[in-house]
Amino acid sequence: MAQARNITDEVPWRLAFETNPLAIGVSELASGRFVAVNDAFLRLYGYTRRQFIGHTYTQLGIWHHLTDRRKMVAGLRSKPIHSFLHVYRTRDGRVGRAWMTSTTLVHGGKHYVVSWVADLDKRDAEQKALRDTRALLNALFDNATGGYAHLRIIAGRGQPRDFVYLHANAMFQRLIRCRRVMGRCCSELGFPLRRFAPRLFDIAGKVARDGRPRQFTTQLADATRWYTISLFSPARGELVITLDDITERQRIEEELRTSNARLDLALRVTRVVVFQIGRAHV
Repeated sequence: MAQARNITDEVPWRLAFETNPLAIGVSELASGRFVAVNDAFLRLYGYTRRQFIGHTYTQLGIWHHLTDRRKMVAGLRSKPIHSFLHVYRTRDGRVGRAWMTSTTLVHGGKHYVVSWVADLDKRDAEQKALRDTRALLNALFDNATGGYAHLRIIAGRGQPRDFVYLHANAMFQRLIRCRRVMGRCCSELGFPLRRFAPRLFDIAGKVARDGRPRQFTTQLADATRWYTISLFSPARGELVITLDDITERQRIEEELRTSNARLDLALRVTRVVVFQIGRAHV
């Protein structure tokens, strides 16, 4: 095993071998006996390092179809193998698909196979989870009671001069009175965003420059409803806008202010009347 340790101790590839997120294994070309494996290789197949080192692939049973291993070795005799699709088997009997890239290495007069393995099933599961998450987020945004839009900023002289809609939910499109906005510039639409919310472009410029989220309350162009507009930049050159209709809250707050003002006036009048009555009886 001293010769095997020498293989993995050589600089500069030692650190890359040990910390690589891809599973890497080194085995003897002739016997298939493993001499070195990294942590990702152990996690993929479910064995300990002691169980791998000194044992062959047939003893471990990691190739679900031995013919795949023979095809890979046969191809290696002429050139490195790239993205070889095969079926692997783990210690607990689970089978999965993986891409394997392999090349030969001569060390100390002996031929070795160095293999990089990428788990296809794990990648497919991660991609499916990502697609599901995106679908869920899109469903949440599309059915949200507030308006939501994701835009790309078109800048000119350090200031936003237009936006391209990357996504906008149904409520946002109803608010700006436009449909099928995705992929279109605000300036193309019959109801421009600048006229819809005049302060938006100035505040969007600040968000784009310093990356700090902003929020403001404004009465939009039709002057009939009030909205809280929140802006943040998820990536350079991009902007997310959310619109929350606060007209009813504004109405209730205004009614409360009016009611409190009337009550305050009534209390002041009452105090004056009581004071006057008190003086009249003195």
